[in-house]
Parts: sequence; C-alpha cells; structure tokens
Amino acid sequence: MNKTKLYSIGFALLPRIPRNVRYVFAAVVGYIIWAISPALRNKVRANLAHIPELAKHPQKLNTATRNAFTQLMLNYADLFAPLDLNNPELAKRFPILNKDVLDTALAAQKGVILVTFHHSAFEQAKYALRQLCDCPIVTPVEPFAPAEAFLLVNGERARSGIQFLPFNDPETLRAMLKTLRIGGAVLLAIDRDIGGNGIETELFNGKANIPAGVIHLARTSGAPIVLMRGLRKNFFSYEGRIVSVTQSVAPQTKSPEAVRQALQPIIQCMEKEISLAPEQWVAVFADHLFQVDSQ
Repeated sequence: MNKTKLYSIGFALLPRIPRNVRYVFAAVVGYIIWAISPALRNKVRANLAHIPELAKHPQKLNTATRNAFTQLMLNYADLFAPLDLNNPELAKRFPILNKDVLDTALAAQKGVILVTFHHSAFEQAKYALRQLCDCPIVTPVEPFAPAEAFLLVNGERARSGIQFLPFNDPETLRAMLKTLRIGGAVLLAIDRDIGGNGIETELFNGKANIPAGVIHLARTSGAPIVLMRGLRKNFFSYEGRIVSVTQSVAPQTKSPEAVRQALQPIIQCMEKEISLAPEQWVAVFADHLFQVDSQ
C-alpha cells in the first residue's frame, strides 16, 4: 500500500473519532512529547523566554512551555474537525471581535492584507474567517515532506474556502496580487521567515528576521493591512480579534530601513497579541525563530 493511500485512510478515519476523545488524546500526546523530548522542550523554552512577562517569572515560563506542547497537538486535532460553514451557530462558536475594522478595509475596494501569526486556533479560525469575508482569500504556505501528506493537508484546509498555495511557487505572488485587485484578501503569517529573505528587526527585545513581503505587497497593491489573531479559550471555545494596523504603505517604502519602520506597528501589535496567550504561539517550535546572538 503506497503512502498516499495510507494518509488518505488516516484522514478518513480521524474525523470519525468523537471530538472530545480526539482532544483529550491530543492533550495527552502533547504532554508525553514535552516529557520525553528535552531538546525540543529546551528550544521552546528558550524561544518563549524572549517574552518579558515569562522571562521575569521562571515558573510561568515552565508552565507556558509545557502547555505549548498541548496547544500544538490540539491544533493538529482541529485539522480533522472541520466546521460546517452553513451552520448558523458558527459565529457563536468562533466570534470575531472588531469585525467593523475588516469591513472598513474591504470597503476601500483595494483588497485587504490580513497579517497573523502561527497560533493554536488557526485550523478553526480559517472557517470563521471565510464567513467574515465574502470574497476570495488566498494564503501562501510552506510545503513539507512527504509531498503526499502536504497535498492531503492542503486539501483538508481548502474545505474552509481559502486557497492555500505553496509560497515558493512564482504563480503564488501573481495569485495574491490578482486577488487583491478584485477586492479579495491575502492572509500572511509574519512570525517566521520561511523564505529566508526577511529583514532583521526586533521581536520581544531579541533579533529576528521578519518577512518583508507584507510591506512590498501593500506598497505594490495599495491594499490596507490589518492584524488578525485567534485564541483558543478551551477545548470547544474560540475567539478571534481583528486589529487595525495601517491603512496604506507609501509607494516610496523601498529601502531596508523604510521597510523596517513600516513593519514596526505590525510587530508591536503582534507582540501584544502573543503576550495574551504565549503558550498558544506555536511558532516557538521553529528553529532559528530568534537569532543566536540575541540569546
């Protein structure tokens, strides 16, 4: 039996497991991984230690580190718990605060660039977002191996109505610009420099490379930028928030320093939102989130 067949069987069986059982199992698996993986545990702890509130309280830092593993696994469990887009209760299950900010941005008819970060409520948030935007939505994603699993995960995520495109495909940039031109939305996570061509700036008082594509895209398209985040309140309850960041990026924002300054209000908003629930910032599992000399 080939890998594609095996992955397909797994994707078909997992949704049949009751949601509460799946979540409890995911939480237990997260705890086990935390307990038996000292190298990974230390990496997560080191990344979280950049957040001032945690750095000042070692016990809070240790707790957040342990809970981060649970949050990561719960997010994976959510991948196999798609929300019904036709369910009138969806808005209650995942309410979005400050929806008027997004409505105002879309009303300019230049499209909107939604900036977010890797958070543990993402797999459910994508369904809530699709209900908010009655327009095309595209987002670039990082391909991963094996290719069979990547295609199946993307197919599962596409059920939300969002188009997920590999970030390293030249056609992806064209698709994003086209979506903005017709008044659609582009969703970008900027807390990881997966392309390796980000700009050095400060994140939680440490040096980090932040993708500058959001600024270049805004400058080229004229689309406004807003920040969106999701928050897992418990196993079955979520909340989203939309934050106004900037209405436009000036055409002359091209130099590294100009781009860095344009990123600052976005980064500051992102830091504030991450600090509300640092254990839900799943980017802390990534290598090289912060530069080594900032430790």
